[in-house]
Amino acid sequence: MTERPKWTSFIGLIALVGAVLLMAQLTFTPRPSVVSWNEMKELVRSGEVEEVFLEGDVVRAQKAEVEGEAQMPITAVRVSGDEDFIKLLDDKNIKYRAVQQRGCGTAEVALLIVPLS
Repeated sequence: MTERPKWTSFIGLIALVGAVLLMAQLTFTPRPSVVSWNEMKELVRSGEVEEVFLEGDVVRAQKAEVEGEAQMPITAVRVSGDEDFIKLLDDKNIKYRAVQQRGCGTAEVALLIVPLS
């Protein structure tokens, strides 16, 4: 029977610790709040939104800070055919920009890193 090198156990331990740390980060990273399209528009109308990012059909908005406390981003799926949203953003002087759609997310990359054996 061939003896495996001693350093392979160390590499396995490092990989296991790395996988646990990655999963902990994925689990405890705050996720943006998902709202309906109507709610998103109402937040814009009421002045609660500071900046908007348009990413395909997904609209991410950064709410304005309240008493120096940073707010979590909010997300909604844009309703196709609603041409008034950009005009609403312009009327309220809210910054907006288009962002390239993301490829693989962190969770998909983690699946590639963690061996399935």
